[in-house]
Amino acid sequence: MSKLYKKWFFPFVLPAFAVFLIVVLIPFIIGIFYSFTGWRGSFFMGPNGRTTNPFEAFLGLKNYIAAFKQESFRSAFLFSVKFTVLAVIAVNVVALAQALLVNAIGKAVGIFRATFFLPNLLGGLSLGFIWLFIFNNIFTKVLFGKEGLIPMANCKSKLATQINLYRRAVIKHFSWIVIHPNFNLSDLFRGR
Repeated sequence: MSKLYKKWFFPFVLPAFAVFLIVVLIPFIIGIFYSFTGWRGSFFMGPNGRTTNPFEAFLGLKNYIAAFKQESFRSAFLFSVKFTVLAVIAVNVVALAQALLVNAIGKAVGIFRATFFLPNLLGGLSLGFIWLFIFNNIFTKVLFGKEGLIPMANCKSKLATQINLYRRAVIKHFSWIVIHPNFNLSDLFRGR
C-alpha cells in the first residue's frame, strides 16, 4: 500500500465500519440472542412472568422446537428454501443468457449495458411507476390475463402463485446480475 493509502485508509473505513457495526452486525447478533429467549416484542416473558432481564427469560431451543412442530412453519420454511434455490438459479441463468446476447452485439455493447443497468440507478418512485405499468398492462393483460398468451386465472392455484413469484424475482434481479457477467465476458472476448 502506498503512503497515501495508508494515511487515508482508516479515516475512510472506520466510519463505514462503525455504521455497519451499529446498523447491521449488532442488531443481527441481538436478534439471534433474542430468538433463544421469551422476547415478546416489548418485554421478556420468563417463567415468573414479565421481566426486563433477557437472561431470566432464556428458553434455549424451545422456540425453535415449537416453531418446527407447527405444520404451517415447516411448510413456509420449506417453501422459502425452495424459492431461494430456484430463484437464484433462474436469475443467474437469465442474467448469463442476457450477458451473452449483449456481448454478441459488438460495437454497441456499452449502450446496452447502460440500458440494462439504468433502471437500477433511478429512484424508487420512477421504478415503481415503470413496473406498475409493466405488471398492470403487459403481464396481467398481454401475457397472463384471461385472454393472454399464458392465462392464469387470478393465481388461485398454488402452482400459479409460485410461478408468478419466480417470474417477479427473475424480473427484479436479473438486471443487477447481468452487469457482472457481462463485464467479465467482454474481457474474455477481447482476446487478452
